[in-house]
Amino acid sequence: DLMSWQNMLTYGGNLQLRPTAESHFEIAGHVMRLANKRDNWYTASQATFFSTPAGNSEKSLGGEIDVVYTLFFQNNKVGWQVGYGHFFTGDYLKKNGFGTADQNWGYTQLWINF
Repeated sequence: DLMSWQNMLTYGGNLQLRPTAESHFEIAGHVMRLANKRDNWYTASQATFFSTPAGNSEKSLGGEIDVVYTLFFQNNKVGWQVGYGHFFTGDYLKKNGFGTADQNWGYTQLWINF
């Protein structure tokens, strides 16, 4: 994660489907906003991510959609997961010159429970 929850509000929801006893599929969505439009957006280490310019009138950082598939093996002792996320850039970033490009990312991981 790149950002801190300092000066942040988020609204979200998710739906999880279990096609088999050993797997699940999840779709999650989030809307992220600044709590105070005159404060900054912060990194996970609490440093300023972007300094909010004077006169800013926007709070919308953007929205995120995540899709994750998880498969368990060996009586749920081993798990494999693959995920994809998309961040839709909000007006705070677009209108203050911080960028307009959306972002995509993906990952896969394997874990062992013991």
